[in-house]
Amino acid sequence: MNPPQQSAATQRPRRPTLLGRRGFSLWLLIVEFGVLSSLLLALALYIFGTVQTVRELWAALPGIGEPATTRALLISAIEQTDVLLVATALLIISVGLQALFVQRLDNLPGWLHIRTFDDLKNKLLGIVVVALLVEFFKVALKGDGSGEDHGAPPPP
Repeated sequence: MNPPQQSAATQRPRRPTLLGRRGFSLWLLIVEFGVLSSLLLALALYIFGTVQTVRELWAALPGIGEPATTRALLISAIEQTDVLLVATALLIISVGLQALFVQRLDNLPGWLHIRTFDDLKNKLLGIVVVALLVEFFKVALKGDGSGEDHGAPPPP
């Protein structure tokens, strides 16, 4: 048996929800802006890193084999790694926001599947730790910038 139908006059009006149909669409649009902006910044950093690498290699060609050139290329490689890590973090943020709020992405490597917000945080935490280590290594190679050699005794 079918339940009795209520007339339009006796039906209860629907209560508006916090995230009604239009409100939910607005939130999805806002998240999509975050996805797109992170993706564009990641792409820009990948391009910048590639252009910077080509410039550094081109500038190093005349002095190839000299210790100063080798040191400069080593510092440049560490700086490039830092840029790529930030770009990768932005890419993971973009993919994570898309997967969590909009739609699951299927054609991703297994390590990049993000199912929960904690998955996203853990992936980013790993990148941040590595980026801090790279920054520390870069500072250690360049010195502290004071021009002083802290390991040598002062001149007489």
